[in-house]
Amino acid sequence: PSRHAVILHPMLCFSGITERMLATALVLREQGNRVTIVSTAGTRARAVEEAGFEVCLAELPTDPRKHFFATSRTKRLLGRLEADLFHSTHDSLVPLMSEIIPALGVPWVIELHGPARGRLLQNDRNFAAAIVSSESLVESVVNHGHISRSQVRVIRNAPSDKGRSPEGAFGRRELRGTGLGARRRIGCSGFLNDEHATDWFIEAARLMVLGGARCFFTVLGEGPREGPLRKKIRDLGLVEHLTLGVPTTRTATETLAQLDIHVSCKVEGGPGWLACQALALGIPSVLAAAGDSFDLIGDRRSGILVEPGNPRLLADELTKLISHPDLARSMGSIGQRRMLEYAPPKRFEYAVAEAHALALGTAVTGASN
Repeated sequence: PSRHAVILHPMLCFSGITERMLATALVLREQGNRVTIVSTAGTRARAVEEAGFEVCLAELPTDPRKHFFATSRTKRLLGRLEADLFHSTHDSLVPLMSEIIPALGVPWVIELHGPARGRLLQNDRNFAAAIVSSESLVESVVNHGHISRSQVRVIRNAPSDKGRSPEGAFGRRELRGTGLGARRRIGCSGFLNDEHATDWFIEAARLMVLGGARCFFTVLGEGPREGPLRKKIRDLGLVEHLTLGVPTTRTATETLAQLDIHVSCKVEGGPGWLACQALALGIPSVLAAAGDSFDLIGDRRSGILVEPGNPRLLADELTKLISHPDLARSMGSIGQRRMLEYAPPKRFEYAVAEAHALALGTAVTGASN
């Protein structure tokens, strides 16, 4: 019989976590489950609905004991959904789930994309598993989050390679003219918070502009630091060279495919979903040297690792790539193969299906390892 899986997601915004949530929801649906996504409103709400998922808007307070009435309303809403399984996609929602889900008597799963800052669960009744996207997070979840190692499951980010270019992004677009079309497009993407080293990227862009590089820079994302970052771009006089905004394309794949080079600014927990998507598309990539990035990019052939506090080094590495198109194309192609070997999409699908099937007490159907 069909089971009802309810996914709690903090905000339907442009971020790697939202893209991974969508991939998870697709797997659950393919396993025959009904899927409802409970979240706050955001720029990606339409994309989620177009994918055929029921969206239920809720308050989702991150401090449930401080916001008693919002917590009570959220609990009543979740109770009415009559779920067979709850899945939280972010650690910010763990306090809320610990407060209200155990009383509903339904198995629940949490997902974490950064290190645990302290004990995660106040109530572990019916708790099934903690899913992490990176091996580097396991010890933190066990030692600081106080979750049993047997309940921690590593499921790496593994975007589909659909739409990939065998020649890499550098081979898809010729530079002509003297305007914007003659400039290489270098971008970073993700949720703009303190875990995203956007300042590092912006400062490197400034150094490259001063050096005469013919590039156009893009910060693709939104978040709490969006306002201060826009001010910084204006104060540095980079408005004609760098833009910050929420993508309007239908999918993240379409957004990333517009770039010649992608820079991952995620500094905790290793590369996020969007960085892995760029690699899977064959886009030459520079990653912040953090977490599992060292395992994914280790030889300077599949990509480049750069210390996130060193904009001069980032600028130098990006300048080398735009100055040597053959090197960039080769790096995109090798990085693509490495990404698909490191985390095959089918393995992600099977691991997601297995983790939720165990929580539901059902069998995995039609998924291959």
